[in-house]
Amino acid sequence: MGGSTRGRTEGRNKIKICIASTWKSLCGISTYSNYQTSELQKLNPDLFILAEDRTDSGPDDTQQSTLPYSECWSRYRGFDRVLDVIKQQKPDIIHWSHEFGLFCLTKKTMLEYLDLLEKINKLNIKQTIVYHSVPHVLGNPFFSEYFERSSSFFDKIIVHTDEQMFKLIEYKVPQSKLVHINHGVLLCPLYDKQEARKKLGIPQNKKVVMSMGFFGGLKGVDELIGIHAELIKTDPNILFYFVGGLHYATAIYGRDYMKQCFKNILNKGLKDKFIITGFVHEDLLPWYYAASDLAVLNYKPSGYLSASGCSAKLVASKRLIVTTDGTHRNDEIRNGKECIKIHYADMEGLTRTIQNVINHPDENIINNAYSYAQENQWATAAKKHMEIWNEIGNRI
Repeated sequence: MGGSTRGRTEGRNKIKICIASTWKSLCGISTYSNYQTSELQKLNPDLFILAEDRTDSGPDDTQQSTLPYSECWSRYRGFDRVLDVIKQQKPDIIHWSHEFGLFCLTKKTMLEYLDLLEKINKLNIKQTIVYHSVPHVLGNPFFSEYFERSSSFFDKIIVHTDEQMFKLIEYKVPQSKLVHINHGVLLCPLYDKQEARKKLGIPQNKKVVMSMGFFGGLKGVDELIGIHAELIKTDPNILFYFVGGLHYATAIYGRDYMKQCFKNILNKGLKDKFIITGFVHEDLLPWYYAASDLAVLNYKPSGYLSASGCSAKLVASKRLIVTTDGTHRNDEIRNGKECIKIHYADMEGLTRTIQNVINHPDENIINNAYSYAQENQWATAAKKHMEIWNEIGNRI
């Protein structure tokens, strides 16, 4: 008799779910899991977090969740402790919040992860997974081996976009296991622009363009600096804010890029005109949305199909989003519907678009984006996940 069945015979009525994720750390997956579990708790499952060791993922004591958790795995050192925690917790279902940089960082950790999935199945514990990123190009033997061997261990495989689903089918993942659930959206407070600017020390008489996210080359910050140098030639009244800092776990790779960006700002005479804020707490982000006139996400291609956590915040901001296409990082929002998309290599086109819309943002697109936010808020996403887990639980 497996761990799951033992738990039910001991008188537990609620379905017990262990969610494997980064937790209370400075990263997007941790933030995603925090929003998700906050809504899941309202649906009354028994939740426990299988967390990564925060010496690797980075501490964040600002998260207020009181859910029980154990730091029992590491992207670098593997998963030796996970099985002991699972046997102690006796869950009905384990749900993996998956990024390849977390659970399959190297061939060694990928094989250890696959071995762990197999051992969990032998305990008669069901497993589901959400892929935050799916590799775009077929033919890489690393990813081919992973998908060929892993898919049989999961009852359901969740993705955020249709494009991710179609790619997994190309990887020969059984279509019957795939479920599309849009990335959850946080309905943020809609503050007054003047009040927000007063709070943040932003001049009232300026036009403000905002971008956001963990700082790195895939955010195209170096290009945004060049774009801003062109923008102020025709409209010197524009300020640009990049709201975000380095990712704790990858800071070693981003520091040189950030230094180069600061150097470019000085060389182009943009001091006090292009501002990089550094890390900003989640509670302060809506104030930056409110203070801005326009949001720009200059994503660059990453080789993965993923949903954008930044897009999932900004669609609820009542600000027009201008972003890039062909990067596979924000395909859940549509050009001309919830945003405006420019080709990722067309910096002149992105510059012209910002010039054209900063004074006259398209209210239809803004309203469509807000409707999308209301339809895909975290409560809805959590309910869809719970429906899957309850259906699986009823078969245990």
